[in-house]
Amino acid sequence: MAQLLPMTSELNSKNFDTIFKSYNGYYVNAKKENGYSVILKVTQETDVITIHTQVSHPQRIDFNKPNFLCLFYSTNKINWNNGHYNDSLEHGGITVFDSMQPFTYTTSGSVSCIFIPYHFYDDKTVNTIIKGHQFIYSDSIQSIIREMIFCEDDEKIHNKILSIIYLLPHVIENKPKNTNEISLYYRINKIIEDNFIDAFFSLDKAATLSYCSKRKLHNCLSEKKTSYSKLITEYRVNHLAKQLLLKRNSSIITLCYESGFNSASYASKTFKIMKGMTPMQYRNTYLV
Repeated sequence: MAQLLPMTSELNSKNFDTIFKSYNGYYVNAKKENGYSVILKVTQETDVITIHTQVSHPQRIDFNKPNFLCLFYSTNKINWNNGHYNDSLEHGGITVFDSMQPFTYTTSGSVSCIFIPYHFYDDKTVNTIIKGHQFIYSDSIQSIIREMIFCEDDEKIHNKILSIIYLLPHVIENKPKNTNEISLYYRINKIIEDNFIDAFFSLDKAATLSYCSKRKLHNCLSEKKTSYSKLITEYRVNHLAKQLLLKRNSSIITLCYESGFNSASYASKTFKIMKGMTPMQYRNTYLV
């Protein structure tokens, strides 16, 4: 996350203070601190929302910002304390807490914080967040964060920050009841599901998009009695099976490639192992 704000020549100046264009009355200010961290402040009059990114190294910092909520994101395992509440995110993730109480965290990963004034939301949303004390999984927010890492347009970064803020109430309202749904396994599985059609998608890419190491990804899937290769193959075979029936006029070879396989013969062999028949036999059996 240290790449969240591109180090352009303007931002590398000695003063390092710059104001981006306004967006619906909000302004983004950038400032460099301690030689390695970057703080973005979205302001409207006296209101301040802060994103704080740092390089990866063990750290322990205390926050205490009255009348603010904080959306906190970590790439690695994090232990945190917020008033009387203690918890940890074993594989990193997002949590939202009340900044009225001091917040302390210890992690070896990169972090991002967005401080949001209470009155940005209605009272119901604020109370729901304060009483929650659970971490959140959101495909939308995760996607925006991933986009921000590689974004080089200051105004786009600005807009993505505000998008996260506006999305938060919807994420809180529709938060899954079962915490198993927001585990690292869920994240990895969703990343594979979204990318299996790409024949060049790899374990390395899956780990990068899941914000974990290849070893951590492997261990997580092993605990579920599966593997990266098994998961992505299952998605490809099941997708091929559907396409065989939906696209009856398409050649089987074409559908194999469109399902993410880079070899039609391997696809056919794998399909037979999983479905008990070749793609041709499958199409002839179920296509009425």
